[in-house]
Amino acid sequence: MSFSRSQILLQVTSLIFYLLAGVQVFAQKVPPLPQDSPLWVRPLGIGLAVGIYLAFGLAFWWTIRDPGSLPSWRGVVLVGAQIVLALMLWTNLLILVAVSIPFVLPGRKAFIWITIQAALTAGFAVLAEGTSMFEPTPGLSHLPWPVVVGLTVLNVLAFQAFAFSLGYMAASEGRRGRELARLNAELQATQELLADSSRMAERLQISRELHDSLGHHLTVLNINLELAKQTVEGRAAEPVQEAQAVTRLLLSDVREVVSSLREDRPVDLRRALETLAAGTPEPRVLLSFPEDLEIRDPSQAHALFRCVQEAITNTVRHARAQNLWIELEKEENGIALRARDDGRGTVAVRTGNGLQGMRERLEEIGGRLEIESRPGQGFSLLAWMPVAEGMA
Repeated sequence: MSFSRSQILLQVTSLIFYLLAGVQVFAQKVPPLPQDSPLWVRPLGIGLAVGIYLAFGLAFWWTIRDPGSLPSWRGVVLVGAQIVLALMLWTNLLILVAVSIPFVLPGRKAFIWITIQAALTAGFAVLAEGTSMFEPTPGLSHLPWPVVVGLTVLNVLAFQAFAFSLGYMAASEGRRGRELARLNAELQATQELLADSSRMAERLQISRELHDSLGHHLTVLNINLELAKQTVEGRAAEPVQEAQAVTRLLLSDVREVVSSLREDRPVDLRRALETLAAGTPEPRVLLSFPEDLEIRDPSQAHALFRCVQEAITNTVRHARAQNLWIELEKEENGIALRARDDGRGTVAVRTGNGLQGMRERLEEIGGRLEIESRPGQGFSLLAWMPVAEGMA
């Protein structure tokens, strides 16, 4: 888990605010009880306040640990719990709640939530007006009471808006950092795969040049030496025979080199996929790649790589999952790629450009794509492609 500077700064300042709020709460909010009260009443009241205070702090810290690290519904539950606990203990703690909202809900949803929270805060202040629960802003006692109430509400809302803005900037920076890390891993993995495919193409090109140029010239030279050997006699025939023997040896060496260069070598797909998985901190990508699985066709390796890449991208953007399992398996006449997550799932899968491109890429090489998803049971896909004998 990595943190941006703004996120660390926000966490530190929020912790300081939380501790100071605790000091103020227990210094001013726990009034002395009458002397004739039972001895167990005051410890019980203080213990309840401490429990509420610690529960609020734990829920708050859990929401600002890392943007997007919580499933949406869990984050909403934690923020809702913070609001209830803040209203039970001290309404100024709603400022910290405003900080945590952007860490749970992205974009427009966060703005909708803070707007609702602001309305509820204003309504609570108006209802509490005239009771001991309402605390006007200091220094306004000389003004009419409606003005005092209005300015107090505006003051609270202004602090919440300010805290929300800080949280939104820190959470946005954290999300951008995670996305940039993922994209950088995709780029690095793609470069590794392309470099491997490029090396294979270069070896094939070199083998063709050796066979078509050097091999051809040596063959012609050998034929001419054979003719020369038949036309010369005596001592001149011996050097011709030696030259022909060297030519045949060179021709044999060239053929061996050409055969070695043209030999099918597996594409290092495992390393590219491991790089891709390592660059995705959330969700956690669990990759299973059999030791005996070798992909020798660059086009098939590229298709499998793009399928994994699309599966990770869809999970990051839509699934709200904690884990993504990716398994490659060698079958009798093909290779199967299975991907599944533990996200929210959906009733009907909408095939966007990414999934449609995955299906088209597989169909071009004789494969197929199967997709399945159910609400609350995540998303799963099966990508299968045929492999010719000796190619995997």
